Amino acid sequence: MGNVINIAIESLGMGEGLQCVPFLCTVRNNLCRGNINHPDCGYANGYVSVPKEHPWWGKKWHEVEELVNVHGQITYAAAWEQFPYPIINLSDVEIPKDSWVFGFDTLHDSDTLEKCNEVYCKAETFKLMKQLENVCYKK
Repeated sequence: MGNVINIAIESLGMGEGLQCVPFLCTVRNNLCRGNINHPDCGYANGYVSVPKEHPWWGKKWHEVEELVNVHGQITYAAAWEQFPYPIINLSDVEIPKDSWVFGFDTLHDSDTLEKCNEVYCKAETFKLMKQLENVCYKK
């Protein structure tokens, strides 16, 4: 599995242009899984931080949800300083303190751990990262 992730990182061109940092968070999923309202859900929610220079820095989730293609649309946007949970960083890059974070969740009614497993959540997060990196080049 590690080779799959390394290949994905290389093919997505991490480090080109403005640095976007992908990460996962499993806290909400672990809390919800097995709950009567959420008998099942995905492995994790996926997030990408963007630097202050990014054109979407400071935008709310509803301003960009239709502009990217990711699992369940964008459902989170806030300052990195406000992110409340421990993360699983998917890169070797530390997230700058003044970053803005966009994310999606796998807590929808049809999401299951089998369907939205760890590999899927990572792939969707890298897909989101690539789209956010590409925004930097649009005029």
